Amino acid sequence: MKIRVSFSAHLRTAAGGAGIELELPAGARVGDAVTATARGGKPELASALLDASGKPRETLLLFLDDEQAAAGDALAEGVELTLVAPISGG
Repeated sequence: MKIRVSFSAHLRTAAGGAGIELELPAGARVGDAVTATARGGKPELASALLDASGKPRETLLLFLDDEQAAAGDALAEGVELTLVAPISGG
């Protein structure tokens, strides 16, 4: 199945663009898409998306077509997954 992955905030810079098309097997979950995106991208993107154990960071905000999602949620053909990393400052 094909989905669109969009990046927000500093993830856009780490990815080198606003988004990508991603091909995943049937039955894939949001966490699978995050992992595939990280492994197919630049090292800066991988470190922003995955923790030291290679799992999606719990601090990521995930959205499927404007609805907040979780890593275990199922994907469907043609959805848009938006990845948002929290921003901190001081």
